[in-house]
Amino acid sequence: MQLGEGWLLIRLKGRWATRVNLFMICGILVLWIGYIVGSYSQIREDFKSKNSGLLTETQDEVHEAVDQFYQFLGLTEARVSASVNARDNFVLILSWSAEHFLRKKFPKIIALSFVLTSDPTTEYSRFGANRLKSQIKTGTHKEGVAHLGEGIFEITKTLYDKSSKAFGTLQSTFSLSSFLFKNFTESDLRIIPLQEDTLEKGKLSFTVKNLPYAFVLNSAPPSFWQFLFDFKFQILLAFLYGLSLAFLGHTFGKWLNKRRLAAYRAEVSQLKEEGNALLMVLISVIYSNRVNINAMQIGKAVAL
Repeated sequence: MQLGEGWLLIRLKGRWATRVNLFMICGILVLWIGYIVGSYSQIREDFKSKNSGLLTETQDEVHEAVDQFYQFLGLTEARVSASVNARDNFVLILSWSAEHFLRKKFPKIIALSFVLTSDPTTEYSRFGANRLKSQIKTGTHKEGVAHLGEGIFEITKTLYDKSSKAFGTLQSTFSLSSFLFKNFTESDLRIIPLQEDTLEKGKLSFTVKNLPYAFVLNSAPPSFWQFLFDFKFQILLAFLYGLSLAFLGHTFGKWLNKRRLAAYRAEVSQLKEEGNALLMVLISVIYSNRVNINAMQIGKAVAL
C-alpha cells in the first residue's frame, strides 16, 4: 500500500510540475514577443502619423506664403509697368515693403531687381541703380522658377507692355526655409523637380501651386533590426520582468502543488483508516461467526 501510494504521488507531482512550467514558459515567450512586435508596430504608426501631420502643416504654411508672394509680385509688376517712363520710381517700387502681406505667412525676400530692355547695363533694386560690368541680354533669360538650394527660389519673368512687346525682366529671389525646415531638416525634406518619374512611391510628399517642385519626406521609420538595437535596454527589461513573473508563477505553482499533494495525502490517509476499520470489522464478524459455529458443534457433541 505504501509503495503504491508513493509511486502515485510522485507521478502526480511530476505531471503537475511539468504542465505548470511548460505553461509559464510558453506564456512568457508569447507575452515577450507580443511586446516587441506591438511596440515596433506602434512606433511605425506614431512615426507615420506624426510626420503626416507635420507635413500637412508645412504644406499649408508654404502654400499660403507662396500665394502671398505671388500677390506681392503681381502688384510689383503692375507698378513697374506703370513707371516705365519714370525710371526714378523703380528703386522706390522695388524697395516697397510687403507690410500688407506680413499679417499672414510671407517668405523672406532676398533680392528683387529689374532690368530694362532698352538699358541692359543697369540693374534696379532696392539698393539703387547699379551699373553692370557686362550687358544683360534681357528677354533671353529662362523664365520660370528655379530652386537655388536650401529652400531658396528664384523667379524670372519678362514684362510686356500693352502692345505685347518686352520692355524688361523682373527677377525675384525669396526663401521658404523658415517654413520648410521648421519641422524637418534639409536632409529629411528633399526638393525635387515636379516629374512623375522622380517621385518615389510610398513616401509622403506634397506640391504647391506655382512651384514646379515636389517636397518629399526622405525620412523613413526605423527598420525592425534598428528598432531592436535602439530599444535593446527596454526589451531586456521586459524580458527580465517576464522572468520575474515566471519565478513568481513557479513559486506559486510549487506552493499550490504542495497544497494539492497535502490534500491528497490526507484523503489517502482517511481512506486508509476507513479501510483498516472496515477490515477490522470484517475480521471481527468472521471471528464471531467461527466462534458461534464451534460452540454449536460442541453443544451437539455434548448432547450426543
